[in-house]
Amino acid sequence: MSGADTSSGAPRSNVGDDRLRLDIAPARVELNVGEQAEITVEVTNTSDTIRMFQVDVLGVDRSDVIITAPVLQLFPEERGSSVLYVSLPASYSAGPHRLGVRISEPGVTSVPDVVGEFDVVAPAMPALEVTADPSTSTGGSSTTFIATLFNTGNTTIEAGVTVTDAERVVTAEVSPEVVSLPPGARGTVQLDVSGPRPWFGMPVIRTVEITAHTPPEMPRLPDEPDASSFTAVAFAQRPRLSRRAVSIAGLLIAVTVFALVINASFASVADLSKANEALLKQSLGADEVAGERADPGSIGGSVSATTGGGIDGATVEIYEDSTSAVVPVASTVTDADGVYSFGSLPAGVYRVRFTAAGFGELWYPDGGSIADAFPIDLGTGSTTDAVDIALTGQVGAVAGRVIGEDPTGAIVAVEIPSDTIEGSDEAGVATVVAAVEIDATGTFELGQLPTPSVYQLVVAKDGYATETLRLDLSAGESVRGLEVLLRRGDGRITGTVVDATGTPVPGVDLSASDGISTFTTRTLSGASAGTFEFRDLTTPVTLTLAAEPEGYSPQSVTLTLADGQQINDLRIVLAASTGSLAGTVTGADGSQLGGVTVRAVGGEADASTRTLSIGDVGAWRLDGLPVPGDYTVTFSGEGLQTQAVAVSLPAGAGADRSGVDVILSPSLASMSGLVVEIGGSEIGGVAVDLASSSVTRSTITADVPAGQFRFDNLPPGSYTLSFSRVGSSPQTLLVDVTAGQAATIGPVEIEAQARITGVVTRAGVPTADVGVQAYRLADYPSTAAATTLTAPDGSFTIIGIDAPETYVIEFRVPAGGPVAESRTVFLPAGQTLDMDVVEL
Repeated sequence: MSGADTSSGAPRSNVGDDRLRLDIAPARVELNVGEQAEITVEVTNTSDTIRMFQVDVLGVDRSDVIITAPVLQLFPEERGSSVLYVSLPASYSAGPHRLGVRISEPGVTSVPDVVGEFDVVAPAMPALEVTADPSTSTGGSSTTFIATLFNTGNTTIEAGVTVTDAERVVTAEVSPEVVSLPPGARGTVQLDVSGPRPWFGMPVIRTVEITAHTPPEMPRLPDEPDASSFTAVAFAQRPRLSRRAVSIAGLLIAVTVFALVINASFASVADLSKANEALLKQSLGADEVAGERADPGSIGGSVSATTGGGIDGATVEIYEDSTSAVVPVASTVTDADGVYSFGSLPAGVYRVRFTAAGFGELWYPDGGSIADAFPIDLGTGSTTDAVDIALTGQVGAVAGRVIGEDPTGAIVAVEIPSDTIEGSDEAGVATVVAAVEIDATGTFELGQLPTPSVYQLVVAKDGYATETLRLDLSAGESVRGLEVLLRRGDGRITGTVVDATGTPVPGVDLSASDGISTFTTRTLSGASAGTFEFRDLTTPVTLTLAAEPEGYSPQSVTLTLADGQQINDLRIVLAASTGSLAGTVTGADGSQLGGVTVRAVGGEADASTRTLSIGDVGAWRLDGLPVPGDYTVTFSGEGLQTQAVAVSLPAGAGADRSGVDVILSPSLASMSGLVVEIGGSEIGGVAVDLASSSVTRSTITADVPAGQFRFDNLPPGSYTLSFSRVGSSPQTLLVDVTAGQAATIGPVEIEAQARITGVVTRAGVPTADVGVQAYRLADYPSTAAATTLTAPDGSFTIIGIDAPETYVIEFRVPAGGPVAESRTVFLPAGQTLDMDVVEL
């Protein structure tokens, strides 16, 4: 290592969990491009089992880092170290770059990886290049050159341009004087160069040196610029008068003709100069109207890997439509989903280049160079958002060594894991990508592995435990320096998986792990239903045996095998993963209630049903409830009070619970009663009105059974109960009812109906069939309130009229004939007015 500051006094970084402690030193290092930084990574196994840890570096291309020990196998409390040699490519921008060290356990996915961080600081390295066009210009007193500046450094710079010549007679106007350029960008500067023009002789060739530099001090170059670059151009100045004009000065005609020719030539040159100047201004946008701009366009799309998934951090560059273009018009990187976008692009034709670490370079859609790229024609204000591409990762490799007492003949294979086939007793068969048989040295190397992809490295040999390591290869990644310990496999575990009733359960997935390797199998069906076997287990060892059955709760057991020990009678009892609830709903009167909604809620479970309305009326049942769990069971129905009970379902034998019975009371009330006449019997036809803030009901008392009334389905609350009958004073009561109450009212007494009586005589003799009519005083004589005839004994009774009221009573002989007599009387409510004898 050279140039990087990694002094022993530099700060350290440390992280960890209950398995390991990770220390990184130094935590911050200064690193120039082309140099290497030495980072020491120390991993301490803080657990009580042997563990294998894999060291990876995040945030930098694998080609820019060397890991001396990518895999560490550590005993409890043992500390191992790995040295990282990190370098930065020239494309890295100036400033700090945070990198990560990931410590993972191959083949273990149940615990998160531990990631520590350290900072690599790249110093600013300004650099730029300059080119000029045209390389040679012929003119008179002045001409124009275009200087193009390229920022080839790793930091944003502000650059200027200085123009000089050896004779120090040339002057130049520079526009703009300062150009701000981010890394990889380019800018143009217009140089209007002028110098003294000769009068006679040959054209003067002036060599003009154009220097780009930063900082942009003007008008002269600083003594020690941060960065500079120069190029040279030639300015050929024609004389005002050529030698021919001098040689033929004595010949007037020739001089005249020559003068005309010169004049014409100068006119042509002037037109050409104006045309060139106009063309130059047009190219620089000088003729555009201020404020007028064409609508910008955009190009976007996505970058994905051929193995699936978007590529994060891929570089996307767009170039002008030229096979010789070397500097992109714009560049960007993809987001976490592989999506990118360019905006504010002028109309034109572009070519797109994609690069990503571990994937290489590709020109859209499948070209290897800019000449093979498909030109994208972008119109004014248009959007092209489907420039998508899939990149193929560079091939990876795995290399290492199998260690142990006799690795000869062991098979090392790289496989693509396969899921277990549903409905089968056997685990799915992995796809072998590459395999090799090793010799006594134990070394192996398997290359040409498609990336990015997830593999498993399997080392197998008869009589030895099969070792399996998980490999997660990023694009183009090669993992080297692996060490796999081949251990004798003389241990065995066999047994049976049963449910709570002792019935064997086939098709259960089982795994056994010692923290480094994981072995899988599945219980058999048929005559050997529920049985399983793990063979070739290394001993002594402590294993965690886990079962993940469908429809049952996961089970795990920890076993310790002594040297050469075999366990042949292991029994694993599964508890159901779901349970049930059942019961009956009855009413307060003991009747079975059908159609009641039953809902059980607990955790993420939410199940509902209704009680039966036929057959076993009122019964209900809910199945498939996860256990163990606490549930709130709610019962609700129309006209019934909602009730809730709390129920716990344990795992195992108590997972199915019955007898969850409830009694529901009505949620509404009723009201009934009896109306009687004061001093008399029950009376029908009395109007009964019931009113509250939300309810209004009306009825009349019955004739059979006489005087009774009833109101049902009343919400709990306060009510006003009114009784009224023509000729009687109304009665009003206030009644409060509660849910489920059947309120009884009365008997309510109401006074007798008001009436008018009397006897009609003529000459002292009672007279029959005399017409008697009663008029309200306000309605007289238009509308009669009541009409009747006298009886044979001359008596009459008028009933069913309003009281209290003033009436005009007319007597007509015969009925309907002329009025023989009329009288005005006042009828009190509930009383009988006797007119005694009315003599006509």
